Parts: sequence; structure tokens; C-alpha cells
Amino acid sequence: MLVVHVQHGLGSRLRAMASGIAISNRTGRHFRLIWQPDEHCNVRFQELFSNEIDVWDEFESRKISGANFERYNYMESETGAVNGQIIETNTMNHVYVKTAYKLNHPEVKPKNMRQVLSELRLQPHIATMVDFLSKKSFIGVHIRNADPRKEIPGISDDAYVDREWKRLESWRQSTYISIFEDEINRILEKNPQQYFFLSADSEKTINAMKNLFKDRILYLDSHACNNRSRQCMFFAAADLWILSNASEILGSPYSAFSEVVGLFRNRTTRYARIHFPYTESDHETTPQLSGQGDGVLYIDYHLNNNWKEHNLLESIKSLHRVYKGEMPIVIFLDDDTHLNKSYQHLFRHIYHVNILQTTRDENAKNIVSNSNKKKKLIISDGLRKIQQLSNSPFEITLYVDGDTWFCGVLTNLSKILGDHDILISQGVHYKSKTKSAWNSGVILYRNSPIVIKFFKLWEKLYLQECTSSEIDQMNSCGLSSALELSTMLRYSSLDAVYSFRLGSENQTDSDGKPEKSRSQLVSWPVRIIHTSNLPSHKPAEICRLANEKPLRPRILGVTSSNELTMYYKKDDCHQGTKNNCYTNVFWKKRLLNKNITECDWRCWHNS
Repeated sequence: MLVVHVQHGLGSRLRAMASGIAISNRTGRHFRLIWQPDEHCNVRFQELFSNEIDVWDEFESRKISGANFERYNYMESETGAVNGQIIETNTMNHVYVKTAYKLNHPEVKPKNMRQVLSELRLQPHIATMVDFLSKKSFIGVHIRNADPRKEIPGISDDAYVDREWKRLESWRQSTYISIFEDEINRILEKNPQQYFFLSADSEKTINAMKNLFKDRILYLDSHACNNRSRQCMFFAAADLWILSNASEILGSPYSAFSEVVGLFRNRTTRYARIHFPYTESDHETTPQLSGQGDGVLYIDYHLNNNWKEHNLLESIKSLHRVYKGEMPIVIFLDDDTHLNKSYQHLFRHIYHVNILQTTRDENAKNIVSNSNKKKKLIISDGLRKIQQLSNSPFEITLYVDGDTWFCGVLTNLSKILGDHDILISQGVHYKSKTKSAWNSGVILYRNSPIVIKFFKLWEKLYLQECTSSEIDQMNSCGLSSALELSTMLRYSSLDAVYSFRLGSENQTDSDGKPEKSRSQLVSWPVRIIHTSNLPSHKPAEICRLANEKPLRPRILGVTSSNELTMYYKKDDCHQGTKNNCYTNVFWKKRLLNKNITECDWRCWHNS
């Protein structure tokens, strides 16, 4: 059985539910929905929809506390939760997931979720509200700009972690009516007879748009619904269904409602401040080649440093040894990085970038000019890396950080990518709940318009969310948000054999206290080692350990004295890697009384 306990508002709940049913439909697991009315969405599922599904509006945690349940929690405001964990359904146990987000599973694809949403049936009293626009052509407009702390009476500060509150408030406060006004005027210049259906979270917004566009604006008379009451949820459901019938959607960023509307019938959704008003990127360096097969991309900005001293050179040499020089490699360097001529033969192309241009494009100018002057802005190498990913000259690109080491030849990159647009490596999971679920150190992607659009979106989000001195400057900052907003992007996590990260004993949590990271279970053979946490160990030695005795299940770990070791038995796991188990694929962490960790033994079999 797969139990999905949905959270937050109507859009978030439908998104989470659709992803869960998509998994259920393709794995054969019975699906159970837990939908509890609360201050976010004060209505029962059965009051909105007539579908016959297994749905509960009450929940007792003791019912999923047994050893026969695998438990996941994506709600990061709660202790121990990790948003984005891979949901492992290849288990004899039941699976419970608490989430307001779509589940991370190979079967969670836009087409599968769309099928689920298309089968939902509104209750007759809501369907009647939808019918009045059944024969009219229109563009949908969804505006979310109300203060989130005032929008939901009684909402607790604990509903979101601090960074989520800041992100939500930032998007809401900057989603101005004027942005939508300008875009609607642009559309009306081309087609003065165009109608627009408006869904908004405040009466003030509706009145302003009515005054601006008169009879071109259509809307439901929701009697000033600006809360999450039962009656207002009826209007919200009707709004969602009407918007899903629009020819295209002008949506609000960081809104699950806008996301679900676009997903519903594969409608194009353009987000305010992201897709309009549109600003062209002003990067000076663009590779002249295009669509030149598969290749590997490096990006290295180390101003005024001697390039050959970096781990990057060792990574590239390992790639050359494995492929015998037959894999094309390109690199982006800053103008002040001088590459010794003796190394230039390693690359198909070398591109020099003027990194001073980083803050001169329109996106960066807007962020800098509108920023809080009391806070120091930091433009890191992470942003410069994101800016160049879209400039790869290859049809399919494998981007790798410089702290990687190639252990073996990868199979055809196209075969690894499959029908995905992009595959991204996952971050190492720690005991602390604040670590990112994604790691941008290894990315495999195709050179397609939707991927280029995704990189541009990631760049904008990085500028908006990750340039304050108060923010941890991780390359993956903004990545999760960009993925959530890219509803048509076919993305998933990259298999650990292509980005194997070995945990270190010397990590610290957000309070500076020592903590252990959890090592990954290794399938065979490991192709790429990502060794940023273990600079003292030779990558070649890690390759040997990771790939010895390949026909047996094993976990690569570190001992208390920081030595590499290999475990093959369940007892070894309990004895040697207690509190050090990888939680994301084959190893599951169970917290008992909040301080006891148990390892589940799972055998991996070669195909």
C-alpha cells in the first residue's frame, strides 16, 4: 500500500495526490489518500470530488509506526524531514509519505500526473460554476500577491521553515498587478477581442483588473473569498477547472495552484517575473558549435589562481585515461585563468568568459537595484556556472565539477538519459534536515529549448534567492525551486554510479556540531567518484574499493579513524555504519525515540 498524507493548500494537495496515484497505477500498490481539512484547505476531499478512492480525513500516527511501514516526510518544517527523497517502492513494506510536493519517483512524470488529474470529477454544485465558460475561448490569469501570513487566519510560523517563508513572501510581494497589466495589454494589442479569465487571492486585485480591462476580464463572483474556508475552497476548485481550459496561462511563481493548472491539460504556463516581462540574457560568450554529439563540460572560475593546481586537472586526466582521449571535452575559463599550453590538447574547445559581465545583464541589474541595501550581495562562482550550462556545444552534455574522478567508461549518454530532459545527482543526506536533496556537481542533459529555459529560470531564481550574504552559497541554491516551477521538464535523479559521493566523518551541522554523513550503497560498477569531502584519499583507491567483488551487495563507508572500508553483511552494517546509512535508495533510516537508528538490509542484484 502507498499512503500519501497531503498538506497545505488545494494546489499542493492535488499535486502530491496526483504523483502518488501515478506511482500506484504503475506499481500495483493500493493507494490511500489522507486529506485532513485544516487552516490551509478547510474542506474534505469528498466535498470537492465524486471519485471513488480510498480517502481518509482523519489520521493516527500510531497506525504507520510499525516495522511494516517505510516512512518519508517532505515537510521540512518538521524534525527529520527531507524534501525530495527518492520514494523506494521495491519493498515488501507499506510506504507512507507526508508531503505538499510531488513525490520523487521514476513514475512521477507530467503525462502520468496529467492522466490522474484528468480523471477527477467535480461535485455537481462545483461543476455548475464551471459551465458558464464552456463555450468561450480565453487566456487564464492567476494572480497570487496577498500577504501569506495574513491570507490564512491562524497560520503558525512553524508552517514553513524560515527560508521558505522568505522565499514565499519575496515572490508574493514582487508579483505586482502591473506585471500582468503590461502582459495583457501586449496581448490585446495583437488581439483586441481576447478574453481573460481571472483567478486572484484578493478582492482588491479583482477590482483593479476589472477597472483596467472592463468586459475583457471574466471571473467567478466568489463573494470576496480571501480565506481557506469550505465555501471558498468550492470557488477555488471551480477556478482551477476553468483555468485549466484556457488556451494558455499567465501564472504566479511559487504557486502550486498555477503549476497544477498548467499540468492539468498540458497548457503552456508563463510565470510573472520569470517568463514575462521577457529580458534577453547578455552573456558575451556563446560557443559557435551546436549539436555536435555527446561530450563532457567543465566550468572553472578561479580568478588569479594557477589553473594546474586545482583538482580539475586530475579529473580531466582521469577522463582521458578512461576514454583514451576519444570523449570530447570543452571547458569555460575566466579571462584571468591562464591554461598552460601543455594542457590545451586535452580539450576540444576552450572558452574564455569575462566574469565581470555576470552582473551586467538585465536580470542581475534588477536584483541589485531592488535589493536591501543593508545586506551585502554576493555574486558567487555558482551563478557563473549556471549561466554557462546553457552554452554547451553538445547535443547531450555531461557536466561534472572539478572534484570528480572517472573510474570507468560510461555507456552511451543518450541511453543513460533515456526519455528525460535532464538528470541531476543527489546530495549526500545528513542527520540535519537542512541539506539540499540535489547536488549540481554532476548533471546530464540534452541541448533542447526546454532545458535552456530551465537553466535561465534557475539563473533568475539564484539571483533572487541566493545572492544575499545571509544565504549559504551552494551551487545548488535555487535548483529545487526551478525544478518545481518547470512543470513540463522531464527530470529525475542521476544513478549514484555516475556521481558516487563518499561521506566524511568530519561534517558539521547547521549549528557547527560534528555529524556523520551517510554513505551511498554502491551498485556496480561505479563510473564517477565525487570526492569533495575526502581530499586526503586518492580517488583511484576509492574506485578500486567501490568496484571490488562486484557480484555481492556492499556499502562503502568510512571508519572512526577516517579510513576507507567496505561492508558486505548486515551485521557489518549494524556494527560499522550505525548512524551512517544512506537513506535515499536501498538503505532506510528509522528513527525510534528520536535517537536510535536501525539499518534495513537490502540486497542489490546485478541485471
